[in-house]
Amino acid sequence: MALLLTGGSFMNAQESGYQFTTVKSIKTTPVKNQAATGTCWCFATTSFMETELLRMGKGEYDLSEMFIVRQKYFNQAEDNYLRRGHGNVGQGSLSHTWINAFKQVGIVPEEVYSGGYGIFVLLPSCNTFFINYFCRLSLSVFCLTGQKWDKT
Repeated sequence: MALLLTGGSFMNAQESGYQFTTVKSIKTTPVKNQAATGTCWCFATTSFMETELLRMGKGEYDLSEMFIVRQKYFNQAEDNYLRRGHGNVGQGSLSHTWINAFKQVGIVPEEVYSGGYGIFVLLPSCNTFFINYFCRLSLSVFCLTGQKWDKT
């Protein structure tokens, strides 16, 4: 019975041409395409930061998501080395990673560093494979040569 009542009111809403009412409109930057990079955490947080800059009257910016992602991968490589190959290596993350990377290296506009998606857009599974391979290769080189991790 409830399904029939709900379905009926839905049909009335469609037939009457229901219109949403704008209560508050907030200026924001355009939506960006993350392609198949698996970095939604960074695109979402960057969009939030761009919108906050607008809200505070600092101007409109197109910040580089991949600049932050690049630093995150360097941090993962270091963590993987310190954990002797058992670190968490992958594309996904959370918003606090954006803040941590920003504190380490700052941020640049998209026009300065676009990240060069290349073949990884076409083969998203290749991206995770490459990251894992790079981290394991780096770990092997450091362990075999007895080198210590140098952040410089």
